[in-house]
Amino acid sequence: MLKHHLQLIYRNLRKEKGAFLINLIGLSTGLASALLIFLWINGELQVDKFYPTDSQLYQLMGNVDQAGGMITRTITAGPTAQDLKDDFPKVESAVTSFSNNSNSSVLSFDEYDIEAKKLYASADFFKLFPYKITQGNMDDIKSQPNTIVISESLAVKHFGSSENAIVKAVQWDHKVELAVSGVFEDVPAASSMQFDFVMSFEYFWDENEWVQGWENTVPTTFVWLKEGTNVADFNSKIKDYVETKTDGDNIHRSQFITKYSDVYLRGTYENGVQAGGRISYVKLFSIIAVFILVIACINFMNLSTAKASKRIMEVGIKKAVGARRGELIFQYLSESTRMAFLSLLMGLWIVMLLLLQFNIITAKQLSLVFTPTLILAILGIVLFTGLIAGSYPALHFSSFSPSAILKGKISNASGELWVRKGLVVFQFALSVILIVSVWVVYLQVEYIQTEDLGYEKDNVLLINKVGQLQDTGKMETFISELKGGREFLARQVRDMI
Repeated sequence: MLKHHLQLIYRNLRKEKGAFLINLIGLSTGLASALLIFLWINGELQVDKFYPTDSQLYQLMGNVDQAGGMITRTITAGPTAQDLKDDFPKVESAVTSFSNNSNSSVLSFDEYDIEAKKLYASADFFKLFPYKITQGNMDDIKSQPNTIVISESLAVKHFGSSENAIVKAVQWDHKVELAVSGVFEDVPAASSMQFDFVMSFEYFWDENEWVQGWENTVPTTFVWLKEGTNVADFNSKIKDYVETKTDGDNIHRSQFITKYSDVYLRGTYENGVQAGGRISYVKLFSIIAVFILVIACINFMNLSTAKASKRIMEVGIKKAVGARRGELIFQYLSESTRMAFLSLLMGLWIVMLLLLQFNIITAKQLSLVFTPTLILAILGIVLFTGLIAGSYPALHFSSFSPSAILKGKISNASGELWVRKGLVVFQFALSVILIVSVWVVYLQVEYIQTEDLGYEKDNVLLINKVGQLQDTGKMETFISELKGGREFLARQVRDMI
């Protein structure tokens, strides 16, 4: 029977080459779009989910009651982590970190400067965020405050290999020399916290006295709770913790913890209550992917039913010789599923061609790696597409009476016409919705790019204060040199070349 079905599929393809190509292009385009969206959605859902400590890792959040309403922030007071660890037995460990993403740092070795992203972190950082240490040991990293831990890629840039980096001294922002005490694997793209090297938070603490009190909030606090801790009960205990620590001077600030891996997708709060976040985009694009597949499936249905008259005699003869309705349904569903599989192969080819540009648009590092999750998702999409696309033709064709077919009494019933018209209307309605949505987004982006900002932005450059430029005197010297004109710029270009 399977061989017979394959022969019929091959014959029908030869007879209806135009319809086959239209179906193939429509389904493959829909599948490619759905797969690209799935890769993006899967990438979003995996952010910060890869830590082995995920089930016990929490981030401290702060609510601030202001005149305009309550706002929720991720920043906390400097002493929070250590005090929580000392005052609450349920806290296994706590970490304070700070990263000024607006300014990069410069690491110097043998007069070579490399710009890199810095993270200040307290001693147990690599316990809560267990990035693999490839060189050095955890005890040395935790016990030596005047050291630095760098990523493998940074070690290779500076020292040629990670092995050569240990105990070497690097100069940070041309101010302080720090010894490399360890090398860790590069932070994966699935982490919302990106950095190239880690400095001791003690250095930041000593350099900025204002961070040592409870009045200011700049760092971020993470806690690792003991297994089995009741989070709701813990939140009730720390709600007024800031008020207690400030002897009642900060009654407008309250605190709570939330799963760290949930902050990226569900980090939007309104009046202290979680109210969405990037998860809204995930849901929206999931709906869009389904819409695209439905449009492609409806197109397949309409073409199949439009060609019904050429295949109706086949159904009548098969029923006359004893074919059951279930066998006919299976035949048409298998045809649509095989068409979906062929479309999948072409869709995968389209995805591989477009993935690089898609990564540029989405600012992601997505890759088409056939993991069990991706394989199951692809099989699910193919089955969904094949069954939906072939459902109506299968049920419709198999319902005809063999005697009516052989006598030529089959005609387009009003119900069939209404179904086909309804499918076409629904298909075009979804298409119009998607087209209008894209057009609105395009107009918004164009508006942002062309709206008058109130100043002449041509030939205006933004230069981040990195390295020696953070020094006020050297920044003024740099500005005066810039004002010197073309000779300075030409000299700088020659030096860079």
